[in-house]
Amino acid sequence: MPAAAPQYQAFAKQKGFDPNEVQLPHGAKGFWIGNQSVQDILVFFVGGGYAVPLTPGHFEFCWQMKQTLSQHNHNLAIIVVQYTPAPQAVYPHQLEQSIEAVRYIITTLGKHPSNMILGGDSAGGALALDIVAHAKQPHPAIAPLVPKTPYRSLLLISPWVDFRLEGGSCEQNRDKDICLPHTLKLWSEAYLGGVPSDNYSAPCQAPAEWWRGLQVGKVLVTAGGEECLIDSVKALVSKIKLYYPEIQLVVGTGECHVAPISSFNLGETQKGEQTLAIDSWMASCF
Repeated sequence: MPAAAPQYQAFAKQKGFDPNEVQLPHGAKGFWIGNQSVQDILVFFVGGGYAVPLTPGHFEFCWQMKQTLSQHNHNLAIIVVQYTPAPQAVYPHQLEQSIEAVRYIITTLGKHPSNMILGGDSAGGALALDIVAHAKQPHPAIAPLVPKTPYRSLLLISPWVDFRLEGGSCEQNRDKDICLPHTLKLWSEAYLGGVPSDNYSAPCQAPAEWWRGLQVGKVLVTAGGEECLIDSVKALVSKIKLYYPEIQLVVGTGECHVAPISSFNLGETQKGEQTLAIDSWMASCF
């Protein structure tokens, strides 16, 4: 796995906190921002098309979120989870790593699902969604993980939920977005490793009934109005809404794929529409 530790060490030094890197089951890594002994936890799965490791923007986004919540007197710890990128490992290994990371937090650290927010951007968003689905419909190759209580919340930032990358917003926004269909196609092929997509690797292809009885409190989905994947994000939300009408969708006008993360990588300082919505929603989760 490409080393994310040097980035994390440098980030911790810059922000003035003691780094806490942990080895998670099946080869994943966890990077804590905040004190892991606190009650409320955000488990954040990084995007990158299942192929690109985390970026400094992931750490900065999580740090800023923690700081914003602190202003509202909410003490949150965040663990940023890096799974093994493809093609070093292929589906469903990344999903198994993500599920086992949550199992570790529940069983080893003793955290209650009702105090846990699952989140992620792009591919990481799909993994977070899959963990909730896995509680009801376990992946046949992965041990079940059924929480005793529902997870508190689910945050999906530009979730990559469909590998069909033709027509619609993929064509309309290909000159506006940071993620291009050709690149996404290569990444999806590396991730799948030659097997067909299914309801876990591409959640948008699951029928609406798949989402009946989700074991989660609140759900927020955000996406950019000018990203190639916006059509698939909207289609997913429409399906989930049939059985979970409380789901919220925020589309950032003029924003690209994973804008809340990429804005930090691009050096932007002003919060966009999605980031502001996430800040407000996160505060409402407590």
